[in-house]
Amino acid sequence: MDFGLLQTIGVDEREVMARFMNNEGLYCRILKKFMEDKSYDELKISWEEGDYEAAFRWAHTLKGVSANLGLGGIRELSSAITEQLRPGHTRDDILLKDNMSQLAEQYAAAQEVIEKL
Repeated sequence: MDFGLLQTIGVDEREVMARFMNNEGLYCRILKKFMEDKSYDELKISWEEGDYEAAFRWAHTLKGVSANLGLGGIRELSSAITEQLRPGHTRDDILLKDNMSQLAEQYAAAQEVIEKL
């Protein structure tokens, strides 16, 4: 497995290998399944439709999934989006739009890297 390539999308080799009991094959199989996860797509749809309650839930789910897989860039952005959409929090639409744009870039980069594995 090319951890140098994975590092470009925020994967910390030691962290994920500890989480996956040093089983690179298991990590690779589960990482590839990340592309089947609908959290990002549903977050994007919910946000575009202005359904911020659903977008909050999908951002929170994406944060957890990406954290478990060590996808640092996606985790950081989905975490920030989760906080911006948290009920009772004052939403900054300009910052939210910027974070969603950065998340789209990070997600596309992750897709590209994962497809190369």
